[in-house]
Amino acid sequence: MKVRITTEGQRTFQHKLENYSTDVLKKIERSTTDFVENVRDEYKARSRFRTGDNRRHTKSEVRSTQTGVIASVYNNSDHVIFLEKGHMVRKGQLFFDKQSKSFKRIKQTRFIKGDHHFSNSLKAHTKDFYSDLNKAVKW
Repeated sequence: MKVRITTEGQRTFQHKLENYSTDVLKKIERSTTDFVENVRDEYKARSRFRTGDNRRHTKSEVRSTQTGVIASVYNNSDHVIFLEKGHMVRKGQLFFDKQSKSFKRIKQTRFIKGDHHFSNSLKAHTKDFYSDLNKAVKW
């Protein structure tokens, strides 16, 4: 008794496997770049415009390595953490009142809530980013 087995499409399958890793890395890099730029742009659009420091200091970087993609969105201004998370103002502290154009003292110690624009921008685009990654990895 003889059994004869033939396979068809082996070469095309092997070619697909060879190109799979580079194609996936390119797609992942593209979707990561889109995600990072969307978060950066939305944060710039949401942030309050006083002096322009928040918008000017918001940056994004994407680097691809042989094993993956490294991406970051950041704001390197000194006061961004106070705007994002909030801060305390103490009784007796001086501040400049724009309406009266003079310095005044704070009457009561209180907490000024943050805007959370950065975290809201991340949340707005995370779901799309995950779906783009799923599409990139699937055949």
